[in-house]
Amino acid sequence: MNRLYRNPAAWLTIALFAILTFLFFRYFPIVASISYGGLILCVAARQTRFALRLRRQGYRVRGHGPETLWYEETASDGIRYLAFGYGSIGRGKVGIYWPSREAWQQGMPAWAKDRRDEILDRIRNELGGRLAKCIETDSVVA
Repeated sequence: MNRLYRNPAAWLTIALFAILTFLFFRYFPIVASISYGGLILCVAARQTRFALRLRRQGYRVRGHGPETLWYEETASDGIRYLAFGYGSIGRGKVGIYWPSREAWQQGMPAWAKDRRDEILDRIRNELGGRLAKCIETDSVVA
């Protein structure tokens, strides 16, 4: 479900942002153009960097929402991904909710069944080995 429908104040926020943007461009067009142009360039550069990393390494790890982590890798038929739960466990550490070996064999797609340790190592490397802690669960998010 779309979050705008769950939060009635979201429409008010969007309306206020649109009005302020209009006024910003009306009274300060040069500053507004530079600010918004810089913002657009930053977003485009970040997306390009993520795409190049996927092409160069063959995989990437990224957050997809507040509690879901995606492991993506390239394949001959496109990009395939696995989803895992994650969250903060204190002092800058991230906990990854990782399926147990039995849950992994039962719930993961065929291409990932025999690659549990390899995928875990890749995710740890991307997140920083000391900052990521794996918490085994009996469920599969993917």
